Amino acid sequence: MKKITLIGYPAGHSLSPKLFELGYMFSPQINREWKYSITEEKNIETALQLIKREKVCWANITAPFKEKIMKYVAKKNRISSKIGATNLIKIDSNGDLTSFNTDYYAAKSAIFKSLKLLGKQSRITDKKELISKTTIYIIGYGGVGKATELAAKNLGITYNIYNRTLYDNTKKIERFEKDINQNQGGIKIIFYTLPTYIPLVEKIKNLRENYFVVEPNYLSPSLQSSNNYISGIEWLIEQARWGFKLITGKSPNKKEMNRVAELTK
Repeated sequence: MKKITLIGYPAGHSLSPKLFELGYMFSPQINREWKYSITEEKNIETALQLIKREKVCWANITAPFKEKIMKYVAKKNRISSKIGATNLIKIDSNGDLTSFNTDYYAAKSAIFKSLKLLGKQSRITDKKELISKTTIYIIGYGGVGKATELAAKNLGITYNIYNRTLYDNTKKIERFEKDINQNQGGIKIIFYTLPTYIPLVEKIKNLRENYFVVEPNYLSPSLQSSNNYISGIEWLIEQARWGFKLITGKSPNKKEMNRVAELTK
C-alpha cells in the first residue's frame, strides 16, 4: 500500500482525501494501491518525522507550511524553486524531499478562465489586446500569492501585489483602492489570497465593471457573492488534478471531482 498524506494545521477539514477517492473512483486499482491520510501537526519538523517513520511517499502541503518546508527540501523542481513555496512533496526511500507546486497551474487556469469571460464581456477578441488591457491584483503574498505572481509574469500580464508586510515587490494594502480607481475601464483580475476578511473586501464588492475575483480560500470565503467569481473549491480541484497526476501518473476523473464543488455550494 502506497501512502499519501496532507500536512498542515489545521488540516482535519481538508477535502483532499475525498477528492482523491472521487478522482479515481473508476480506477479501483489506484484506490486499492493508495491510502490517503491527514497529518495535523503544528510543528513542521514533527510532521516530517512522522511521515518518514510511516514511510509516506507523497505529501500535500497546506498552510502554514508551504514556504517553511522549503528549507527541508533536497530537490526543487523549477516552478517551486522560482516561487519559493510548495504544496506537494515527494519523499524518496532515503527520506529526501523533492518539491513541486501545483498552485501555479491553478493560478494559470483561473487567469485563462477570467480572460475568456472578460474578453467576451468587453468584446475583445484579440488575445494580445486583451492581455495588454488586463491588470492582475494579488492581495496577500503567501504561497498562493507567489504562485499567482509567477503565473502572471510568465503570461506577460501586468500585476500588482498588496501585502501587510512589505517586500521590494509589494505595496501596502491601502494602495489597492487608489490603484484600481486609476484603472477605470481596464480589465481587472483580483486574486484575494488572504484566509480572513479585512475591510478591503467591501471595496472589491463595490466594483461594477470589467473585473473577476479569484478566491483560493474555500473554508471561509469573503467574496463569494461577486458576479464574476472563481471559488476556492474550483482552485482546490485544479491544483489537486495536477498533483494527483504527478503522484499516480494518471489523469483523475475531473467530472467526479467537480461533484465536490456542487455539494459544497
